[in-house]
Amino acid sequence: MNSDVDPFPPKRPRRSRLLLRLALGGTVLAVLLATRPVQWPELGAALAQARPGWLMVAALGFLVLMALKTWRWRVLIRRIGGTYGFLPAYGAYLGAFALGIVTPGRLGEFARATNLAREAGVPWQLSFRSVISDRVFDLVFLIGFGPLALDAILFPPPRAGVLWTGTAALIAGISLSLAALGRKLGAWSSPSHQALRAARWLSLVLSDLVGAAGWAAAAITGAAYLTFFAASLALFKSIALDLHFGEAACVTGCLSLIVLLPISIAGIGTREAGLVFLLGKLGIPAEQALACSVLQFAIFTLFGGLVGAAFLAATPRSAASSAPPRPAPAAPKPPAHDP
Repeated sequence: MNSDVDPFPPKRPRRSRLLLRLALGGTVLAVLLATRPVQWPELGAALAQARPGWLMVAALGFLVLMALKTWRWRVLIRRIGGTYGFLPAYGAYLGAFALGIVTPGRLGEFARATNLAREAGVPWQLSFRSVISDRVFDLVFLIGFGPLALDAILFPPPRAGVLWTGTAALIAGISLSLAALGRKLGAWSSPSHQALRAARWLSLVLSDLVGAAGWAAAAITGAAYLTFFAASLALFKSIALDLHFGEAACVTGCLSLIVLLPISIAGIGTREAGLVFLLGKLGIPAEQALACSVLQFAIFTLFGGLVGAAFLAATPRSAASSAPPRPAPAAPKPPAHDP
């Protein structure tokens, strides 16, 4: 498992970046509340009627979602020649999720790669590649699903055949295009030049999108997002919203793209604005949309973060040790002798 390409070293998150995101997210939330006056008693009533049974189903769905993503990550780890047990990988995945909630940047993902490197003996650059490849599958799915989901919300009713068939075709096209780009990058990259080394490393990441392991990971990604959509539907049903699976999937898929915007912490502000807009297009009042936002934050963020924090606390390492191990300095070469 050797590699001549080192990914870019992680940067520690700065306090100013954290404060900026908090300010931007708070601004989005403040603008939302200023432009869409909320009847607070109705919001409280919507939250008070939340059914615990459906919330438990949503929480269970989140845990299954994380298990499926862990399975996909292990497929990618095997592709690079490594092995990682399911329970350690699951703990690393949930721990990274918990760190990602409270830190800007990608500290959680660096921690996941570090866990793999330290616990399974996989070289850091390969560990980091597996983590980035894992995230690329999520991004490709959301980019392929998002436009069709938004079209179904803006121009209802959703057409199931067009939605799911079109999504599969878009995802396949995006994956093949990125893999072709990766082959071109690999053809002209060079391990001796920093920029070209980065291009070579990126080509290896994109190559993970295809092949037997790539298609298996894609299938697991589809199952993971169907689970996520089902968990979101359970959350909507907890406050008696009359949505069917396709509508819940479209709202959740579009919202997942919105909260990817790097302008808030844990999606605060962007989540609320996104749900008010998306559910409003389906005729749902702002108060119920905000109740959904509160419940989604509680189940998918706070609950997930607490479970991840429990996994972190059960391990001997700390968040401060999430930086990748520094490579040992190369031994000096003996001076050359002229003949």
